[in-house]
Formats: sequence, C-alpha cells, structure tokens
Amino acid sequence: MVSNLSRDEDEYDLCIVGAGPAGLVIASELAYTGLRICVLESGGERRSTSANALKEVLSLEQGLPIKSETRERVLGGAGTVWGGLSAPLDDIDYEPRSWSDGWPLTATDLCPYLAATSVYHFPHYSEFRCADSQTFWPFRGLSEKLFVAVRPPYNFARLRFIFERDGIDLFLNGTVLRLEMGNGNEVVAAVCQMSDGRTARVRARKFVLATGGIENPRLLLASGLGNEHDQVGRCFMNHPKGYAGRLILRKPLPITSPYLPRSVNGRMIYAGLVLSEDTRRARGLLSSYVQFEPDLGFLQRYAFGIWRRLPTFIAPLFNLLRPRTLRLRWYADME
Repeated sequence: MVSNLSRDEDEYDLCIVGAGPAGLVIASELAYTGLRICVLESGGERRSTSANALKEVLSLEQGLPIKSETRERVLGGAGTVWGGLSAPLDDIDYEPRSWSDGWPLTATDLCPYLAATSVYHFPHYSEFRCADSQTFWPFRGLSEKLFVAVRPPYNFARLRFIFERDGIDLFLNGTVLRLEMGNGNEVVAAVCQMSDGRTARVRARKFVLATGGIENPRLLLASGLGNEHDQVGRCFMNHPKGYAGRLILRKPLPITSPYLPRSVNGRMIYAGLVLSEDTRRARGLLSSYVQFEPDLGFLQRYAFGIWRRLPTFIAPLFNLLRPRTLRLRWYADME
C-alpha cells in the first residue's frame, strides 16, 4: 500500500526510515520474507516546496558547503539526481594507512555482493577491468580511474511496485521528528509530523535509519540515542568536487578516447586520472581523481541534465560539439 501518513500505525516487524536508494533496496530485498514492513518518507512521489525547505543546512565550516540538491526528500531520494556513474573502491582504499586501521574486509570479500547489485542495474565488477580501456596519456605516477554509467540512470523509485504486496506499506509526507524508547533499551516507535502539522506514531519491532549522512545523525541526536562517546555526527564525509579550469588541446581528442564518454558493450564508459597506488602509498596521499568534460560553452549549465538522459548510442555525439576544449572536474577524497 502507498499512502500519506495520516494516523498512528500498528506494530510492524520492521520500519525503514527513508525511501532513497538504501531504504528502497532494503525493503525490496526483504519484501518476500513474510515480514510486515513499512517505509517512511518525508517527501512525496514528486518534489514539493515544503519538502525542499527541509533540506536546508547551515554549514559552519568554510570552503566545503553542503549542497542541498544532493539530498532529495522525494520517493527515490538521492537516486533521482544520480548521474548513473559508478566505480569500485581501489585496493588501497581498504588498507591500513597512517590515519586509519583500514577496513575489516577486502575488495575480494565484497565481490559477491557487488555482483548482486546488477539487479539494480549497476555494472558487474568485471566491467571496470574492461580490456577496451587503454592509457591514452601515459603520465608517470598516474593511472586511469574507470567509470561505467547506467544509461539512463536507474531510478530507485521504480521499486514502488513492491508496495503492492500485502504487508508492506509506504507512507509518504511524514517527517520523522524523533525515535522513542520503550521500557528496555530498544526503539519502539517513530514520531512523525504529517503534512497538516499533526503528529503520528509508527510502532515496529526493529528500525533502520536510511536517510543519509546528515539526517541519520540528526535523528539520533534529537532522540538522545547512541551518543555515549560523543561520536554521532562527527567525522562527516562530504563528497567535495568542483572545476579547476580548462584544458585547451592542440588538437581535438579522438571520439574513441577513453577520457570522453563512449559506448562499450552497451554501457557508457569513460576514464579519469588518479595518482597511482604506489604514489599514494609512498606519499601518504588520498584517492582523489579528475575527469574531463567537453566544454559546451553557454550550454554547459544544461549539459549534465541532457547527457544523463541520452541513450547509450547517442550520448557519444555530445563529444562532437567541442572536444578540443575540456573542463577539468576534480573529486576530492576525505581523510
């Protein structure tokens, strides 16, 4: 069932807060287990002024502001503005570093789970080792970072169909204000504010918070949960990125260049540059990288919105416009 939250709801086996990619995937994976499940979403099936107003964030730190358009309060969440590109972590990202003990697992450990993401249109892990990719600019100490794109990007709101099953419900336009504890040490209810200003409680045996790196800590702090060591909301990981100028080449890149979007086996693929793993290890550096985008002049502000919707066989034509001038787009890693 899909409806607006309008009243207190009876006890569920599981309540998932947030109908973005994480929340909807969890609901989808559990939809056929016989559990009674509900998903709570602050927004509706379409964007609204009232939901957008809740995205505002006050950034006290200078230099890395939090962009509101990367956090969508709508069915599908951040997946509605995802460009369709993905890439796995590098091997070095799992290793112990001077500032970290590393991950308690390896890339090999994750492979079976990465393969399972093909259900949601993600590329298979092997596609990132594509033999068609070749180093075009063989700079010393640099290597390629390959990105594979879903065309068009997968909209996780497609998983709406799972709520046609009995026992799994989606409640829209209900913003969770806080979580309530029972007599024991477990959460028993989510207190939500409905679009008309009234509040309602949704009771469940277990809760999953799937609302992102800002909203999850807000809910925990507002509920007085999990902050015994003053760590909730600390070590926030942003995804800083931006433009660092333009490259004007002596001659245009060939359309087959790995640094321009191209179709390989029905997938849209292109490469960026990253410092080699040996360089990163030797100098204690992070895994930042750059990509190159054709400079489309006055069309640039619309380019991403157009490009992400083009089918695979048409998108490379975008490169014909001005492939001699490239914008340098950087993506920074965070310690």
